Amino acid sequence: MVFQSSKGSIPSSPKDVPGFWKKHCYNIGGQVYHLDDMEHGVLRSNKGHPSSEQAQFSETDQRRASIVTELDPRIHFALNCGATSCPPIRVYNPEKLDT
Repeated sequence: MVFQSSKGSIPSSPKDVPGFWKKHCYNIGGQVYHLDDMEHGVLRSNKGHPSSEQAQFSETDQRRASIVTELDPRIHFALNCGATSCPPIRVYNPEKLDT
């Protein structure tokens, strides 16, 4: 949503933008990731999208090296899509993260 707003349009929800999760791609370390790759492949330990029973990255996908292996539920609060159903976006202080 932050990226979308930087382009001059702020939809009320990502669902209002067709293909939102696959439309926006980023080159990170020479590998291309779309938002679903980052959320379901990297941050959710390659669990895949909840509507799918497949892992996000295949066994031969080089992006598997970026998978977070120990899940931390705080990730959802710190990184979210910005939809009204998500927690508010905040700036976090590392010294106070666990307080």
